[in-house]
Amino acid sequence: MNTISEGYPFCFAMKDSSTIYLYVLVKVPAGMTIQFPTAGRLDGQIKAFDITLAGTASTPGNGVNQYMHYAFNMNENSQTINTIMVITKPSTPPSAKAIGTMTIAVDIMEEVGNPSSLPTLSNITDPALDTPYVCTKLNQTGPNILGFDTEIYVLSGTPKQFSNNQGEPSGTDIMDTLSTITGSGTTGSLDYSVNHTYDIPSVHTTKGAHSANYNNGRKGKTKNKHHNKTPFPRLRRKPKA
Repeated sequence: MNTISEGYPFCFAMKDSSTIYLYVLVKVPAGMTIQFPTAGRLDGQIKAFDITLAGTASTPGNGVNQYMHYAFNMNENSQTINTIMVITKPSTPPSAKAIGTMTIAVDIMEEVGNPSSLPTLSNITDPALDTPYVCTKLNQTGPNILGFDTEIYVLSGTPKQFSNNQGEPSGTDIMDTLSTITGSGTTGSLDYSVNHTYDIPSVHTTKGAHSANYNNGRKGKTKNKHHNKTPFPRLRRKPKA
C-alpha cells in the first residue's frame, strides 16, 4: 500500500547532545526530477532545506520515492538551531510558492540513546528502514480549519504484517494526538502507509503535537502549529457596476 502525497516532504529526525539527524522522503511526481540541496541554509535559528522539483521531457515517468539524509551540528554561526524546515517547491519560477513544508521543532525530537538507535544507511540516498516518515497537513473548509491529515510511511527491510492505531484527545486544552504503527512477523509487505484525519477544531491555535510511533521506539513528531498550511483561495470581489 502506498498512498502518500506526491511532491510533499516526509521527514523523520533525531538528535543527540550536539548533532541533528534528518531523513527526508519525497515521492516524485511522474515526469519530474528532484534536486536535494547538499546542505541546509541557516536563517536565524531555523535550518531550512529547499528541495526543487522540475518537469523534464528526458525523464517521462519517475513517480518513485527519493531519499536524502543530513547530519549537522545543532550550533552554527553562534546560533543554536531550534527549528528544521524542509520545503519542496517548483524550480521555476524562482518565486513559486512551496508545494509542501514540513517543520520540526528541535525540542520535541527524540534523543539518540546510542548509535544503534539511528537507521543504518550505506549512503545518504538510502531509505531509513523501520522509521516513521511523517507529513501533516491542515484541513481547511471555507475559512474554517477543522483539523489535520497525517500521512505516515514506513519501509521495512523484511516483509511484515502492519497495523495501526490512532488516538484523539477529548475535552482537553492540550491537543496531543498519537498514531501507533506496528510491524510484526516475517510475511506481508515491505512498506506501509496510512492516512488519518484528526477532527480537532482550530487545531492551528491549540497547543499540542502529533507523534507517530513505530514499534522499535522511533517517533516522527510535529507540533500542531507546524502542520503544513494550504492557503485557501481568496474570494474575488465583484467589479462595481
